[in-house]
Amino acid sequence: FAGTLGATGLIMRKKWAAPLFLLSLLSVLVQFAYPFIIAGGLTTLGATALIFPAFIILVAIVQWRFAVAGRANKWLA
Repeated sequence: FAGTLGATGLIMRKKWAAPLFLLSLLSVLVQFAYPFIIAGGLTTLGATALIFPAFIILVAIVQWRFAVAGRANKWLA
């Protein structure tokens, strides 16, 4: 929900979009930490199972950085 609210904040040009995207990024990291780090899913599923989670993490990082840049450049009020 944080990512959706962050995207809504970007559309509305609100500066609170950046903290919501950061929350979304942290949530994604926590979500994928258990199966791959704690439960050892990497050895069970293999390295190819990391492609989609890595893409989701990359998108979350790009969204957060874009919102931070928007705040710095005064695009977001």
